[in-house]
Amino acid sequence: MASEEIRKGPWTEQEDLQLVCFVSLFGERRWDIIAKVSGLSGGGGYYVGVKRSGKSCRLRRFNYLQPGLKHGRMTPQEERLILELHSEWGNRWSRIAGRLPGRTDNEIKNYWRTHMRKKAQERKMSSSQSASNYVSVHIEPGLDANPLKKETCPRVNEDGVKAYPMEQIWNDIAF
Repeated sequence: MASEEIRKGPWTEQEDLQLVCFVSLFGERRWDIIAKVSGLSGGGGYYVGVKRSGKSCRLRRFNYLQPGLKHGRMTPQEERLILELHSEWGNRWSRIAGRLPGRTDNEIKNYWRTHMRKKAQERKMSSSQSASNYVSVHIEPGLDANPLKKETCPRVNEDGVKAYPMEQIWNDIAF
């Protein structure tokens, strides 16, 4: 019996067509069986020697061959939304993908790691530099620690902490 090698690397157009055809026949379940009956796993099909796993077939279907997927560059609106949602939810890629129709969680994660992480770090640095002249003071909600500061507006950072200008703090101390 000839030994079959597991096929890695790029999928061929023929493999894609086989997968799409057999998924339309059997549905999106039991990927190991779909791989076998389609011949992609090398067992029982027409194309002996090619061996794709059920997991490989599932990932190919959901990340590249699923109808309605968008391919190509992210729009500026999608970039902005990814930045906002990542700052809110962190690395919850599938949750973020739910807000971007036609984009997969894998695509968003890869995009973040190659393009957006640097932008987010630059954005954070610029906001921290503009706040470098401010001192953070944590104030309990509903309490006003210093009634003398009512006429000024402190800055509130993304953690909900109020930051007062140094000049204002020194003036209050002198007063």
